[in-house]
Amino acid sequence: MCEQPAGRVVFFYVVQSQRLVQADGSSVDGVPPLPGLPPGTGYGDWQNVYAGCVDVTDLDPPPSPGEVYRYLRTLPLPQLPTHQQPPGNGLANLPVIFFTDGPTAQTFTLDIRGFTTVITESPRVL
Repeated sequence: MCEQPAGRVVFFYVVQSQRLVQADGSSVDGVPPLPGLPPGTGYGDWQNVYAGCVDVTDLDPPPSPGEVYRYLRTLPLPQLPTHQQPPGNGLANLPVIFFTDGPTAQTFTLDIRGFTTVITESPRVL
C-alpha cells in the first residue's frame, strides 16, 4: 500500500483515539462517562486521528560502532598459541619475531536489534 524507497522502512499506520475516564471519574472534554466506569476505561466512539504512510527508518537506526564493539567483546574469541623466533629466551638488542599458527581469521554473524552484522576478527600485525 505504501511506496518502499530503497533502504527505507515505510509502514501504513492508523492512529485512533477514544475518551478515557479520568481518575476522579470525569472526562477531559466535558462529555461525561457512564456512571460506575473505572478510571482508565475507554468510552464513546473511536475517532480517526491519522491514517497514512509513515517512514520509520530513522526510529530504528542501525547499530553504532560502539554498540557493535560491545557485542564484539562478548564473542568467544580463541586464545591463539604464540611462538617466537628464535626459540627460547630472547637476547637483549636482537630482534624477536612472535607469531601464531592458529586460525588466521574468524567470522561471526550477529543479530543486533534485527540488523544482521558480520564481524571478521583476525590477528593484527604490529
